[in-house]
Amino acid sequence: MGIASFAMWSLIIASVVIFIIVIIGVRNSIASARNNEDIKRNGKEVIALITTATQHKNKNAEGLLSLQLIVEFNVGNEKTITQKDILVKIFHADDFKIGKNITIRYKENKPEEIVVLGNATN
Repeated sequence: MGIASFAMWSLIIASVVIFIIVIIGVRNSIASARNNEDIKRNGKEVIALITTATQHKNKNAEGLLSLQLIVEFNVGNEKTITQKDILVKIFHADDFKIGKNITIRYKENKPEEIVVLGNATN
């Protein structure tokens, strides 16, 4: 087996691995979007309190902030605390500060899965 054959097979294997990684990423994105849409349609709406809001170090796009929120809300008589990563336009950033109330929807059977409503992209 010559160097050319080795290089060709290495390129084919690398291409297949990259293709598989891209397919997995697309599949995960589609599954996440479907889950968020299901929560928006069928979830229960409540008011949640932001207890922690942390800006991610990486910038996604100009004019957007990537935030990690930790919120608490009541499900029946039980307090639930969960986190959610969201994108927010910079001029809506004040709506997502610690101590602010936001509207969310959650799955009744999995209250830790939430969607933030309003001026945020989930």
